[in-house]
Order: sequence, then structure tokens, then C-alpha cells
Amino acid sequence: MRKQENKNGLETWEVIKIFRESNDLEEIKKAVENAKDRLYATFSTVDVRDKEGEKIPIEEAIEQQKAQMERGGVVTDMHSNDIVGRTLAWKVMPHPATNGRLGILQLNKIYSGTDYLDQVWKEIQEGKRTGSSLGGRNKDVEIVVEDGLPTRVLRGFEHYETATVYSPANQLALNQAVSAVAKSTKATPSQIDDAIQALQLLKKGLVQKPFAGYKDFDDCVRQNQDKDNPQAYCATIMRNVEGKSMEKARHYLKPGEEPPKGAKVQEGPHGGKYYETEGVNPEPSPDSGENPPKEGESSGSLSEQDRKELESDAAHMLDQALEAGANDPRESVTQELAQQYGVKPEVVKPIIDELWKIGMEEGEKSEKSKSSLKPGVFKAVLEGRKTNKGESNMKTDKGDISDVAMQKMASGEPLTKEEYLTVKALLKKVAPDDDLEEEDQQEEELPPAAGEEEDEEDETEKSAENVPVPGNTTAGQPEGEDTKDPNDLDVLKGEIRKLTKTVKKMMELKKVTTDRPNYNKVQKYSNLALDMVYGKVKKSWSELDGIMKELGGE
Repeated sequence: MRKQENKNGLETWEVIKIFRESNDLEEIKKAVENAKDRLYATFSTVDVRDKEGEKIPIEEAIEQQKAQMERGGVVTDMHSNDIVGRTLAWKVMPHPATNGRLGILQLNKIYSGTDYLDQVWKEIQEGKRTGSSLGGRNKDVEIVVEDGLPTRVLRGFEHYETATVYSPANQLALNQAVSAVAKSTKATPSQIDDAIQALQLLKKGLVQKPFAGYKDFDDCVRQNQDKDNPQAYCATIMRNVEGKSMEKARHYLKPGEEPPKGAKVQEGPHGGKYYETEGVNPEPSPDSGENPPKEGESSGSLSEQDRKELESDAAHMLDQALEAGANDPRESVTQELAQQYGVKPEVVKPIIDELWKIGMEEGEKSEKSKSSLKPGVFKAVLEGRKTNKGESNMKTDKGDISDVAMQKMASGEPLTKEEYLTVKALLKKVAPDDDLEEEDQQEEELPPAAGEEEDEEDETEKSAENVPVPGNTTAGQPEGEDTKDPNDLDVLKGEIRKLTKTVKKMMELKKVTTDRPNYNKVQKYSNLALDMVYGKVKKSWSELDGIMKELGGE
């Protein structure tokens, strides 16, 4: 059993290390409960028949968990599109309530910084959110008998996210441990009063060394039980009086804040402005990175393997931040990765800056704004390195282009020329006529962007292009059923607009739908619509419209 008596809590890297190395669930739980950060351990799935009569094969869940970690290990709120955290580590363990049945144990982190995230964390700590649920889709269903009951085995499962939920469908996918140390970043009024009182005593000279007149920290806590938080009160005293009494304290200035009269303003290593005062220990700067290094490493270096993993994590986090609307998330990503990998931020910063620089060069950016970087560009940067042996001059592959195009279509954004042609080519794959002649290899023109006019010559050329639309055949079809000419580019453009509306509608329905049967219907329809673009099925638009009407849509 490892010693875990750090009164101030365990750093995230320490908890991750114990989680990965220990096979003792109780030891893991104890480490998580003592974590400084918002961490919790939860079974995301267990190899049993769930309350809905379904089961995800554990071997498929394990393989999908590996892929999910490569995509950032997203944790959502109740299977919505609200990302509230991420999976830091995972392992396969027998569930203690079964006779050796395996489950996937996750170490998850909940983000902070908003009231909404604080509320999610509070509900996890209070036990209102009892467990987790795997979000995804399956390709097939196999009916088997398990424990004497018919069971729907979800084959070909694809894992997209893990959700924190109030009551999981899998009765054993429950939270095992939650950090009792990590709290909301907001201090209570009484805690603030205690801290101010401690500082006032220090200023008046009433606090004596070696520990403010107390024998030690525990003695301070024992003698201050009248305080709302004795530990916080004593920690304030300890931070300000222990160590070198005349060492300079560094005070960082907030934007617009003026320093005291006569104070000398200096610039920190990362551009922050500060001034110094005498008499107490220095305040660590926000980017001091005072985290112990991982075992076998120094705080100033990374192994080659860890560097690759950090780059991958950084790319995922940067893409997620861009998707959430952040303009320049480099600083926050640097701080989180430095803590996770147990190194100083200055070790992580060059890696982040390099990714950002290449992303700016390779992404679809404007000359005036960095905010035009698109989600997925940093993943493309790493893929380009693999393809070109580290060269930064890489091209986005068709898969990445189609992914970005789908995101744009779902949000109603106009497509670039390359994205449009990629989607167009994918639609051609589901043409009913396999003997369709190849088109000329000349470069095709993109439909005019919003606000632009298309000249008659271009329109004439495009109308002649041989572009099929899925499910639309003119020969032998009854009148009134999908009689549009599949070779008309305007028809294709109309179908893409219809698909855009469809995907957007599905995203809205999935967000508000909570009952499982209807959610599955929405999921199925959404997947079917997306499959059409990727050329996996042959369905007509009228079939999709029928399903939409069944769901009460437009």
C-alpha cells in the first residue's frame, strides 16, 4: 500500500500514476478521494445485461475505449453535446460485485471555470449523479439468452463519448470514488474573513515564528476550531510566515490594475507584469509549474514517448477549445498538460507553440484574425507529420476534409471549394448506376458563395455535369417519387442543403430527447443521414423524409 497522507491532497499526476500501476481498487479509490483536482473513478461499462435488456460486448468496448482516448476521451453531460470533462486514464478490472465479470474503470476529470461546470461537479460529489454511460452506436443486434433472459447484444459498437448520468442503464456502471478535496473555486465569505484575519494578525506583528506561535500545523488547527475552515486559516498563516521571512513576494498585476506608488514594475518570463514587496514568501506565479516530475524523469524534460503522447493530447485539446469558440487556448492547454505530465509549463509551451504555428500556416486562416482556425486543424497537423516524416508542409487528407465539411454543414456554414467537391465525390459513390461513365478530369467549379452571382456560362457548364444523387433514379420510377434529374448540379446542391437541415434537426432532437426509445430512433435517423454522405447505404430522400415525419419533424 502506497503512503497517501498528503494533508493538502494529491496532485493529478500522482493519482494517474497510482491508477495506472495499482490493481487494488481500494487503493485507487483512496487516491482519487485525496485528489486536489476534480477527479472521480467510475465504471463506464461492465460485461453484464443492463436494465434495458442490452449488453455491449466487453471486448468491443475495450477496443473502442482505446480509440476514444485517441480522440480526447470526451466526457459529456447526459449524452448532450455539452463537454464537461475528459478521461485521463482507464483500465480493465473485474467488478467487485460480480464473479469475475470485467468492466472498464475510468479516471475522469470535470472541468472548472463556469457555474454550469461547478453544478455538474457538485452533483457528482453529492452522489446525485451516480454513474456513467457509454454514448455511441452499434451496427448490428444479436439476440441471445443471458441469465435466463433474452438479451440484445449490440455488435459493432462505436464509442463516441462517456456521459456522467444520474442513473446509468448498466446497473454496475457506478462511480467508485470522488475527490473530497477538490471544491468549487469560489471561497465562502467566512473563509475569506478567516484569511483576512490571519493576514491582519501577521501585519500587526502578533503572529510569531516558527509557526505563528503554534507548535505545528495540527496544533494550529486544534486551537482554531471556532473558524469556519480551520485548515484554510492555518494554511494562510503557514504560507505567509514559514521559510525565509525577508524573501521578496511577487504580485502579478491584473489588466488595468495600477501598482502601488513607488513600486517597480517588471515583466515575467511569459509577459506578465508584476511588482515585488518585502517580508513574506513569494507568491508562485500562475505558470510556475511547481509539480513533482514523474518517476524517472526530471521536471525539465520528457521522454520521446511522452512527448508524442503530449503532442496528441495537445492537438485534441486545442481542437476541442476551437470547437467551443476559444480564440487562443494555448495558455490553458499548456497549464493543464504541464500538470498532467508532471513537468514545468516551459517544457510544454514550445510544443504547443509549434503546433499552433503550423496550424496557422496550414489552416484556413485569414490575414487579420487567428479566430478563423477551424476545429480539426491540429489533428491534421499531426497526421501530416506522420505522412511527411515531420515536414510541416502537409496537405489535409480527404477524410479530414469530409469531417470538417460535415461539421460545417451541420452548423449551416458555407463549404470551401475543396470541401464541396469532396462531399460531391462521396455522394457519387452511392449512385444506382454502377456503369456510370467517368467525368472529365478537369477541375470543377464551386457554386458561388453567399452574396456572389454566378454567370450564365458557368451555370451552363455545371448543369451538364454528370453528378448522381443517392436514391434518385428517373428510369422506371412512378410519377411523383424522386423524379429529379440526378445529373443536374442544382439538384445535388438542393440535396446537400436538405441534408444540412436534416443533420441540424437531428442535433437539436438528440439534445432535448431523454427517453431511450425515442432517442434510439433519433440516433438511427441521424446515422442514416450521415451514412448517405459517406456512401455506406442506398436510401432515397423520400425514405428519410418518411422517417422524419414519424419522429414529428418537418
